[in-house]
Amino acid sequence: DSVFEISNEDAVASVSFNVESQGFQNIEKRLAAIEHRLSKIEIRHRSSSRGKEVRNSINRKYCWWHFIFEYKASKCQQPCTFWSEI
Repeated sequence: DSVFEISNEDAVASVSFNVESQGFQNIEKRLAAIEHRLSKIEIRHRSSSRGKEVRNSINRKYCWWHFIFEYKASKCQQPCTFWSEI
């Protein structure tokens, strides 16, 4: 029979995380770059869609609501000539 010693001391293992921490740093850098690119895309999309909205509203006689929903529109945005032309 073997006798095992029981100790109340807690054993702590020391592990080096240099390789893993470098990997995490690379992932963080890549994520930051992706976030930066996405924010540029969102800004570009917002600015171009706003411009189209303004250009389209200038060319139309009706507001967006009446242009899309006609008689069923629950809102109206001036200037709109929908009701005056009926």
